[in-house]
Amino acid sequence: MKGKRGAALQFNVYTTILFLLLLILSVSQFFPVMGVGVEGKTTYRKARELCQSFVYGKMMSGEGGIYGGYAAKNLLQGKFEADRILSETIGLSLEYAYLTGNLTLFELEERFAEKRLLSPLGVFYWRLNRDATPYKESEGMYSSALIDDLRILKYVLLGYEKWGRRETLSFALKAMKGLWMYVSDEGNLVEYLVWSDSGVLQKSDNVRISYLDLEALTILARYDSNWIHVRDQALKTIRQGKMSDAEFFHELYNLKVKRYSTPSGVVNTIHQLFITLNLLEIGSISDVKDTYSSLIKEYLEGNVVMDSYNPAAGSRGRWELDIGSYALIVQTSLLIGDVSAGESIIKNKITPFQDLGSTSTTYGAFTPNPGEAANAWDNLLTLISLILMEKPPLVLHRYMGESLETTPPIYDSFEKIKYVKDKFSDDRGIRPPPWGFEVWGGHPKLYALCNESRTGENALKIASNDPRSVVVIAIPDYFQKPCISQNVTYRFSVWVKMENVTGEGVRLFQQFFTQPKIKREYVAFPKYSLFGEFHRGSADWALMYLDAMSTWPEIVKGDPGIQFIGRGTIWIDDVAFIEVKRIEPDLPMVQAAAPPRLELDSMGFRVLPGQTQEFYVKLRVFNARLTGIEGVDLSGEGGEWIQVKGDLRFNPPSDKVWFTLTIPMEASPGVYEVTLNVAVRADDMRLQASTKLLIHVLQFPERP
Repeated sequence: MKGKRGAALQFNVYTTILFLLLLILSVSQFFPVMGVGVEGKTTYRKARELCQSFVYGKMMSGEGGIYGGYAAKNLLQGKFEADRILSETIGLSLEYAYLTGNLTLFELEERFAEKRLLSPLGVFYWRLNRDATPYKESEGMYSSALIDDLRILKYVLLGYEKWGRRETLSFALKAMKGLWMYVSDEGNLVEYLVWSDSGVLQKSDNVRISYLDLEALTILARYDSNWIHVRDQALKTIRQGKMSDAEFFHELYNLKVKRYSTPSGVVNTIHQLFITLNLLEIGSISDVKDTYSSLIKEYLEGNVVMDSYNPAAGSRGRWELDIGSYALIVQTSLLIGDVSAGESIIKNKITPFQDLGSTSTTYGAFTPNPGEAANAWDNLLTLISLILMEKPPLVLHRYMGESLETTPPIYDSFEKIKYVKDKFSDDRGIRPPPWGFEVWGGHPKLYALCNESRTGENALKIASNDPRSVVVIAIPDYFQKPCISQNVTYRFSVWVKMENVTGEGVRLFQQFFTQPKIKREYVAFPKYSLFGEFHRGSADWALMYLDAMSTWPEIVKGDPGIQFIGRGTIWIDDVAFIEVKRIEPDLPMVQAAAPPRLELDSMGFRVLPGQTQEFYVKLRVFNARLTGIEGVDLSGEGGEWIQVKGDLRFNPPSDKVWFTLTIPMEASPGVYEVTLNVAVRADDMRLQASTKLLIHVLQFPERP
């Protein structure tokens, strides 16, 4: 993020023998050819393979360092700085290696980061010289950048979770100790560090909001509970930094005077994109919906997004975004679910700049200066965007959940499955967040998708032929564990079906956590745990429950879970974590009904003015029989465009409510959020639920 983007950069002509060998083997060794998908994905793959050949053939040193740019031989007169290796480029290359599943490249970049980038302080040098020695600023000082350190650590830890290399974890834990130097006494993160060989150390007084990588901090908290408070502070800093009279965020927060600022009142688009990306990566769509909509509206209306905007003056900057920044918009569009916008940007703003001249020195690169120069920022970010476009579901590995404060009652029948691809997923990389699997031993088979459900359409399943198998189903993310109170009894209930279960069997447990303190620890342990009785054998769906109460005033988090030890098959459905007024006798296998509830699916539409569309919302009633629909209400801007189709007063009722959506011709382009409230009668009980309907009204394409 430091320095001016898009400058043509100089390339090291004097390569080593290892570099030449790497150039020859780069495509075949690092990137085996992927299978051909549909036509659009094939186009992305071809463009990506050309670009990766250029990047890892002409911009990589023999040790694995990625230069900031490349320049043709006739331009190497000291005018271009392609002789600098950046922590930014190493972090982006690690991300690309992780997303492509390329362990060879990942190990190369990891070794380079540990050997060359990691300073004696434990933070990463911001940049290195051509020979990979630390670069000194004009004052003889070294520097680091928080955004790059967080990115490197994030993908090193994700790589450890993907491949399980102990060397990777050892390196990550060592770098985590150094990263703590960025943390202030109040738990805030500073923008950069500057230090000298003589021991002088200076910390920035500012937090650059776009540097606060919330997903990285969430991942760090899995290994060191100290980062929980830091992550909370970072999220608070970002949210409170939203401009009161605009859809953008301030850029800086000064820790000394506790004040937000944006230099000259002009917001930098790249910073806004990083803030948007950071919030979307933890699922916080509501915080950035208007920011994203503003930038996409700018693109749809004028086919351009500028590098800066002045909200107060209503003006915009002089320069259009560079290729890499457009690639950032593609990534945000995928995370928010607006795939067509990402496709449009790639088609109109990225692929036209790929050098396809086979004799050109920049063949395969994305550059505004074909045959002359290319930079790593444009090309690495484009590589990442292209691989995500090839496999859009892959972006869901980022799902962490927006809410940091969940409280009972909590009900879940595991209907909403996500492709998360983390260590808490089943063999296919899916799980029902916030719930996940934890394998503590043996070789069990885990299934997050199973149609042998008690209610709804899905249940969880564990099957094992290994008597050493130990599996836990729980909420692994500390932030999403339910908040609890002192001297209150909580009941964790689960419907379980068993088939030939031997060994210890299946049981429930509840654990209790205190608020972590800011000190050097690597694992958050529960204060104490309470386990229920094991059950074995075969049984149809039966209710198990376990009651527990904490009298410790320091306890703030509950942790309900299911443990399976041994052989056999179990199915899990309809879990609940609720408050109860008193502790009742433990009857773990008593047939009983969980509280009835109603759920509605959220939906989204992309429509043009004048368009009419019919759709239905399914009513999911659990633990009761639907006997009637009492009312349907729509509120919010755009709610008047939706009408209920048909008469709801018939008997028996349908579990689907049909609607007609009609967009008026005068409707302005943008995203409209409508709240749908439904009340039903189920077994003489009145149930209510609400959901969100997102209507994305598109701009008519201009006629040629």
